[in-house]
Amino acid sequence: MADLTKSEASEAIDEVVGTVPDLTEEERKQLMSVLARAKEFDAQQERKMRQIVEGQLYKYTNVVKGWQYRWFVLNPETGMLEYYMMNEIKKVPRGGVHLAGAVISPSDEDSQTFFVSAACEEVYRLRANDAKERQFWVNKLREVSEHQTKTIAEQNPPIRHTNSNHIVHTDSNIILGKLSNESESKEYAESMCESLLSVKDMLSKTEKCQQDLKTAIDALPVAGSQVKCFDSDLLILKATANATISCLDQCLIILQKIQLSDDTVNQDKVEESLTKTERRQSYNSLSEMKSSVIFSGSSPTQSQSIQESQSAQDVTGEVTDDENDDNDVTVPEIEDLYEKNVVLHLLSKLKLGMDLTRVSFPTFLLEPHSLLEMYANFMGHPDYFLRIADEPTPEMRMVAAVLWYLTSVHAGKKGSVAKKPYNPVLGETFKCSWKIPNDDKKDSSSSYIPVTFVAEQVSHHPLMSSFYIECQKKKMFAEACITIKSKFLGISIGINLLGEGNIHLLEHGETYNFTFPSAFARSIPTVPWMELGGRISLSCSKSKCSAFITFHTNPFYGDQLHRISAEVKNGFGDLVCKINGQWNGVIQIVYAEGTTDVINVNKLTKYKKRLRPLNEQDSSESRRIWYEVTKALKNNDIEMASSYKQQIEMKQREIADADLDKNTYQGKLFHQKGDTWVYKYPLN
Repeated sequence: MADLTKSEASEAIDEVVGTVPDLTEEERKQLMSVLARAKEFDAQQERKMRQIVEGQLYKYTNVVKGWQYRWFVLNPETGMLEYYMMNEIKKVPRGGVHLAGAVISPSDEDSQTFFVSAACEEVYRLRANDAKERQFWVNKLREVSEHQTKTIAEQNPPIRHTNSNHIVHTDSNIILGKLSNESESKEYAESMCESLLSVKDMLSKTEKCQQDLKTAIDALPVAGSQVKCFDSDLLILKATANATISCLDQCLIILQKIQLSDDTVNQDKVEESLTKTERRQSYNSLSEMKSSVIFSGSSPTQSQSIQESQSAQDVTGEVTDDENDDNDVTVPEIEDLYEKNVVLHLLSKLKLGMDLTRVSFPTFLLEPHSLLEMYANFMGHPDYFLRIADEPTPEMRMVAAVLWYLTSVHAGKKGSVAKKPYNPVLGETFKCSWKIPNDDKKDSSSSYIPVTFVAEQVSHHPLMSSFYIECQKKKMFAEACITIKSKFLGISIGINLLGEGNIHLLEHGETYNFTFPSAFARSIPTVPWMELGGRISLSCSKSKCSAFITFHTNPFYGDQLHRISAEVKNGFGDLVCKINGQWNGVIQIVYAEGTTDVINVNKLTKYKKRLRPLNEQDSSESRRIWYEVTKALKNNDIEMASSYKQQIEMKQREIADADLDKNTYQGKLFHQKGDTWVYKYPLN
């Protein structure tokens, strides 16, 4: 309407007024006045919508792994959102996405962050200065996205018919029609897969040429009479080549996504189309290997027969990961548009409330260690565990138990991105220990105090794990049996930790019972992050002391993430202390008499696990079983990691089938006692 002349607008108003019968002259004038103001308002809104919006926002960058200020420019006419370095505003943009078909979604991690998920699968994680500014950008981006999407839909016919039996030729938009039979459909799908393989191969070669071009330009001198690396023509050539390759990559991803959703028969082939040849070679080489490499006593580096250790006190020959490269499980972070595409495809197949313990996740989404080892990671501050037995009163021992619980939650969380650990196979075990300096001046018999840990997977469906922690010197031990239930919640995953644990202080004759919070993996389609939620309890039946800890979720505007609050009471129900803060930050303890303590969990000493070298570990231990998967992940070889993971899962199914015939699993280190599993050799 903004493009209409004054006379054209007047004629349009007269036409509308003329459709209303029996109007007096005064009513006609009033109606014309209202319509004129409405037309003018529409024109103003149209002009306002076309105005370029720009301003500063934080952008999460993977280069430096953090938030960086960038200058963003939104052009409603072109539908482009571009960003610049702060010192290069209005020069060449560092990046940009077209907003047609984009999804703009506020993040639930705080009140400033939001995501721009473009149709090309690129995701911008942005953060405004406050909630009001975030809402402004979200509204404006959504408005432009809707307008651009609508415009493209009106100007272009659909690319593909909604019926999967009809195929549209993407080059000429000629409908080929319904295929005559299933064999012809299968033949077409296989041909499409091979074509995608060929395209990917050609694109890889082109990308190499583009990289060679970039290297050659960058190698040119910066001064002198010769051609220089920053000559404008060369910079344009380099930028154009990079943009072209990026565009072709995005086009290939769109074709793969269309093929994935359009032909159910060949979904697996399309998912493997990028590296079909390499994956076939991986499976062929894997089939030639004996399964004993993974499940027998054969070491990946040395063949040696190892006896199962049944004692939690066996810490001979253990070293930290820093002292033995075989124990190092650090895996480089993997980011790829195709992998994001696979994640979105996986999510599209899940239903709300579905149990995810039986869902096989892509290998690149896995944490590079077993769930059993993850439980051991929660003992990153074993000195706080020992302090429980050292406190003189039942009330202070309960406070110490609560602080150990909260610091262990922080120690067990690795990295800012939520990933899934390996599902342990039935009978899998994990053993480690820690050495804590002995600060007791009255006891000079040893310079350190050992704390040992053993865990075993006692059930695979459902996932049930048992672990046991012991300090013989302090005459204390802890044990727990946990069953995991996970559910799909749309863009989040909820994980319930069912079961309970106990801390036994033999010198005091006390047992502390505790439960576990729920965990949530948020923002799965973009950048997954984890939070805890729920109310857990700690109680001692002898002293009657109790504590309740609340893990708060979904904060409101201005509130903190990962917030906790707790109260500790004595046997008479009187308040001992209140605890507030963040389980991954600063925790404040306010005692009833008015004194205050503060703990910053990020500044605590974190003790490293000690394990035997890999070739000395038992055949059923986690790092032996998952060695090849972790090694492939360390080398960024996702295809090989997936191959080994599938081999382990196939072997697990055979074990599960055999176990059904025997009716029940007989534990190595733990035995069943009612509905739970307990350690066979506890300290007493």
